[in-house]
Amino acid sequence: MSVHPALPWTLRAIARLEGADTLRPRRLTEPEFARWRRLSPDGAWRTFIELLHEDLAPIYPVPFDLARWSVDPLTDLTEAEAEQAIRAAAAAEVSEPFAFLRAAARDLGLPSGGAIADVPRTAPGQRVLELPGSGGRIAAWQTANLPGLAFHAQFVFVADTDAERLLVGLSAAECRSNEPTIWTSAEALAALARGERFDRLVGHSGDPPAAEFAAACGQEVRFV
Repeated sequence: MSVHPALPWTLRAIARLEGADTLRPRRLTEPEFARWRRLSPDGAWRTFIELLHEDLAPIYPVPFDLARWSVDPLTDLTEAEAEQAIRAAAAAEVSEPFAFLRAAARDLGLPSGGAIADVPRTAPGQRVLELPGSGGRIAAWQTANLPGLAFHAQFVFVADTDAERLLVGLSAAECRSNEPTIWTSAEALAALARGERFDRLVGHSGDPPAAEFAAACGQEVRFV
């Protein structure tokens, strides 16, 4: 058995959302999971993971709605693996948002570097298409550091894999964003061909699918 590579990151994101800056009740980060132990004296750690995700899915459907994953991460998860994943997430060091997203990108096999701060500034009212591989990290940095931006309003994301979609979702959760717009490469290329307008296309130079998309769309892309 093995733990789905994204599951530790969605659990860590849940722990981060239970932090001091929110009014959310502590469940994953409650000392010794006291409330859960009262509800489920025998453990049922897989059920705990499912309920933690279900609780956040209406607010952040990406990445917490497990039905949207192409593979159910709970299908082959053992109780021992589930408990270990929960305890690891609850005990994880709370890093700053962009270190968290870089580490998630690296662990999910996506580009984790790049001079994101050098991407041209996005102004309120502008629209940006973020190419495959970036996973929302460019949008998250700009939303946090430039005034008047909304992650879901200024940015549209191209993602073709679970890893890419989940990283966009983690970025959205870090920004406390509404649900982001995520297109596949085919959907994005079709939209551009119909005349959908963006002020800028941005992507990560270390991601081959981003380079392929840039070549196919025939528009200028600012790479980091």
